[in-house]
Amino acid sequence: MPYAVIRGACPNCEDAISSERLELGLPCKRCLPSSTIEHNVMEKLEDRVEYVWKKLLSEGTLRKFNEVYRLNAELSDFLKFFENVTGKTPWSAQRTWAKRIIRGESFAIIAPTGVGKTTFLIVYSIYHAVKGRGRVYFIVPTRVLLRQVYSKILEIVNTNNLNVKVLALDRQLLGKSKLLESMSGGTFDILVSTAAQLSKNFSVIAKHKFSLIIVDDVDALLRNSRNVDRVLQLIGFSKDIVDKAYRVVLSKVELLRLLLSNAPQDLIEKKKKEITEIKGEIENFMRNHEIGQVIVSSATGRSRGLRSKIFRELLNFEAGTVIEYMRNIVDVYVDLGIDYKRQILDLVKTLGPGGLVFVSQDFGLKVAKELTTYLIENGVKASLASSSRRGFIEKFSSGKVDVLVGVASYYGVIVRGLDLPDKVRYALFLGVPKFQLALDKGLNNPLKILSMLLVLSDVVDGEDKEKVNEYANKLRKIIEKLSYREYRLLIKALREDIVLEGFLEKVRQFLAEVKEYILSKINIEKIRRKVKESKILLLREVKNNLYIVTPDIMTYIQASGRTSRMFANGMTKGLSIIIVDDRRVFEALCKQLAYYIDGFSIKHINEVDLGKILEEIDRDRAYVR
Repeated sequence: MPYAVIRGACPNCEDAISSERLELGLPCKRCLPSSTIEHNVMEKLEDRVEYVWKKLLSEGTLRKFNEVYRLNAELSDFLKFFENVTGKTPWSAQRTWAKRIIRGESFAIIAPTGVGKTTFLIVYSIYHAVKGRGRVYFIVPTRVLLRQVYSKILEIVNTNNLNVKVLALDRQLLGKSKLLESMSGGTFDILVSTAAQLSKNFSVIAKHKFSLIIVDDVDALLRNSRNVDRVLQLIGFSKDIVDKAYRVVLSKVELLRLLLSNAPQDLIEKKKKEITEIKGEIENFMRNHEIGQVIVSSATGRSRGLRSKIFRELLNFEAGTVIEYMRNIVDVYVDLGIDYKRQILDLVKTLGPGGLVFVSQDFGLKVAKELTTYLIENGVKASLASSSRRGFIEKFSSGKVDVLVGVASYYGVIVRGLDLPDKVRYALFLGVPKFQLALDKGLNNPLKILSMLLVLSDVVDGEDKEKVNEYANKLRKIIEKLSYREYRLLIKALREDIVLEGFLEKVRQFLAEVKEYILSKINIEKIRRKVKESKILLLREVKNNLYIVTPDIMTYIQASGRTSRMFANGMTKGLSIIIVDDRRVFEALCKQLAYYIDGFSIKHINEVDLGKILEEIDRDRAYVR
C-alpha cells in the first residue's frame, strides 16, 4: 500500500499518483507501468528526467512531461554556460533561481548581500541575449554599480567571443550623441541604466519592448513609485491595464477596511464584485498579449508604497518581504571620544588597508570631507566617496587608496553595490546610523502626533494630562476610520498647508490644533527635559531644536555587509565597529538588528582580540584571491 495517493500530481497526465512514484521522479502507473522501468539502470542515473522522457516517448504516453524534459534540458544548458563564463559552479540558491527564470516566472530574489545575486543576473541576462529571446533591460541603483555591471557584462562577452551588443546609459562611457543614436536605433541586446535614468529617459526607452527586465535592487526602483508602471509597460502591459491593477490594489485596501469596520454586507459584496470584474479585464488582456518577465532582487526585502503591490496583481509576486541575513561579521562598538578624528586614525592604523568609514548622516558630508583630509595629512591613503566624484572605486580596488570615507546613507555610493570581497576588510561607523527629523516636521504625520501625545501623557499632570488623553483618544478613533489614501492626503495637507474639504478638512484642522498644542508644551523647559528622556519616542536636542531620531538598521546591514561576501568556502569574515555617539539610539539599533539577524550580538572593543580577527579576515581574502 502506498503512503499516500495525491490527486492531480502526476507530472505527465495530471491524474492521481502515489507518493512513492513522486519520490522516485516517475509519472503514474497508467503513464509508465512498472514492467517497463529498468530500476537497476535508473537508480544509477543522477538525472532521471531524460530516461523517463524516452520511456514515455517509446510507450506513446508522453504528454505534460515533455515540458518537464524541455525545462530540465535548458537548465542543464544554462548551468554549463554559467560554469564556462565564470569558472564556478552555481550554488544551490542560484540553481533554484535558474529553474524559476527558465520556467518563465517573474519573481523576487530576496537574499543577503554578497551571495551572488548580481553575478547570477548578469550571466542570465547574457544567456538570454545569446539565445535570441529578446532585449534585456538591466536596472541598477547607482552609477558606480552601473559601471561595474556594464564592465562585467563586457568582460564576459569579449572573453567568450559572444555576439551580444551591450549599451550603458552613461554619457561618460559613450558620449551624448552616440548614446542617443544607439538608444533610438535600438542597436543593443542588453541595456544597462540606473533607476533614475529610467525615469528621466522613459520616452526614449519606451520605443523598445523588453522580454526580460532585471531590477538589481528593487528598493532603489521604488523610490519613484511610477517606475513600477514604467517597468510593466516596457514588458508589454498597456497603461490602462497598469492603472486597472492599481485600482485593484486600492479596492483591496478599501475591502479590508470595510471588513474590519463591520460594514454592511451589501457594501462588502459590491466591493468584491468590483475587484472581480477588474481582474477579469486584466486576465483577458494577458491571454491576448505576450508579456515579458521581471526579476527583482533585494537585500532588504523592503516593499514601499502601494504601487509596488501592482507586481502581485499582474505578475503574481511580491516585491519584498522580511528575511534573515546571512553574514560572517564580528560586530564591535566603542564610545565616541573627545577627538573622534584621532580615534578613527588610531583605529585605521591598527586595522590597516581595506577600510570603509561611514559617517552618520547627522554629522554630514562636511565632516566626511574633514575626516578624509585629516587621514591623508596623517599618512593614510584615503579618499572621499561621494556621488559627485569619480575614480575612487578603481583606486581602492587597485590599492592606490586604502580607505574610503562616505556618508552612511541607504543609497550611498559605498553602502550599496560595492562588491570587492578581496579588498574590503572592515567597516567603521562614525556615529550610530540614524534618521533625524525635526519635531515640527515629524508632527505632520498623524501617527507621530499620537506617539508624541503618549510621551506628553507621561510627563504632564492635572488639566494638561486630561487634555492630552482627550486628544489621544479622539485621534485614535480618527486614525482607525481613515483609508490609506486619506491618511496620505492628510500628511501632504499638513506638510504643505493645503485646505481640504468636508470631513478631511475637519480632521486636518484638529491635527493642526494638536500639533500646535504639543509644540507649545515642548517649549516649557521642565517638560522639554522630561520629554528627551522618553522611551516611547527617541528625541534629541541639537542647537535648541528637538529631533525625532530612529536607528537606520537597513543602512547598517547594507554597509557592514560590504565586509562579508560569499566565496567558495562560505562567507568571508568581516569586522564592523560602531563609534557610539548616542547610547539610546545604539541600544534601539541593537534591539532591532536582533530581529533581522539570527544570533546577533555586539561586543565592546576591549572584549575582542582584534589581532586574531584580522588574521581570520586576511586568511579568507587569501582564499578569494
